[in-house]
Amino acid sequence: MCLCGCEQGDRATAVEERDSKEKVFLICPVRGHEKNELQGLVDKLSKQFQVHWPHRDTDQSGATGLRICWDNYNAIKEADKVIVVWNGESLGSHFDLGMAFALGKYIQPVMIENQVMKFGKLEAT
Repeated sequence: MCLCGCEQGDRATAVEERDSKEKVFLICPVRGHEKNELQGLVDKLSKQFQVHWPHRDTDQSGATGLRICWDNYNAIKEADKVIVVWNGESLGSHFDLGMAFALGKYIQPVMIENQVMKFGKLEAT
């Protein structure tokens, strides 16, 4: 709360906290998958990171995937690290992972098994 009693201070603090969080790009399957499949993971990550989740944050419309690729490229470029939920089938995930690797991003794979997250580490050199 601001000194004058308004809630402006609370909003400013929330913005500062959000902006101070590490930025993470979440690579995961989008096409043919329901948004709620990874909602729990995104909620958990959002407590610690500012998460770019393509299912929510990248416009998935358009005649071709070129704009989607450029939008994701820019978000990956801005990210401090990349977290990958890998199923091996998503062509978009293959593409995004290649971009993250080429940009030299820290890459952390995540496997979701029985709703338990297991973390592994892989670093692009």
